[in-house]
Amino acid sequence: MLNLPNFRSLLLSLMLFLTVLLGFTTTADAVPQGVGLSPNAIDIGVLRSPLLAEAVEAPAVDPMDDEAAEQAEKAAKKAAKAEAKRLKEEQKAAEKAAKEQAKAEKKAAKAEAKRLKEEQEAAEEAAKAEEEKLKKAAKAEAKRLKEEQKAAATAKAAEAEVEKS
Repeated sequence: MLNLPNFRSLLLSLMLFLTVLLGFTTTADAVPQGVGLSPNAIDIGVLRSPLLAEAVEAPAVDPMDDEAAEQAEKAAKKAAKAEAKRLKEEQKAAEKAAKEQAKAEKKAAKAEAKRLKEEQEAAEEAAKAEEEKLKKAAKAEAKRLKEEQKAAATAKAAEAEVEKS
C-alpha cells in the first residue's frame, strides 16, 4: 500500500517536473525564429521569478567592494556633515546680516528724527527772530507815530500861539 506522505512527495515532484518542462516550452515558444538564446536566458526562463533570476545573474560579492562601499558611505556622511555645517553658517550669516540691517535702519530712523527735530528748532528760532523783528518794527512805528503826534501837537501849539499874538 501507498502511504500518504510518500504519495504527496511523489505528486509534488511530478508537478515540479511538469512546471519546469512547461517553462522550457513557454520560453522556447516566446522566442522568435532565428534568434538564439544564451544558456543563462534559458535558466532564467526556467526559474520564472525575477528575484531568482536576479540572484542567478548577480556577480559574486567581492570583499573589496564592501570596503569601498564603507568608504563611500563615510565620504557621503562627511559630505552631508559639511553641507549641514555650511547651511548652518549661511543661516548664521543671514541672521547676522538681518540684525545689522535692522540696526542700520534704527540708526537711520534716529538720524532722521534728529534732523527733523533740528529743522523744527531752526524753524522755531526763525519764527522767534521774525517775531522780534516785527516787535521792533512795531515799536519803531509806534515811536515814529508818537513823535509825529508830538510834532503835530507842537505845530498846533505854535499855530495857536501865533494866532493869539
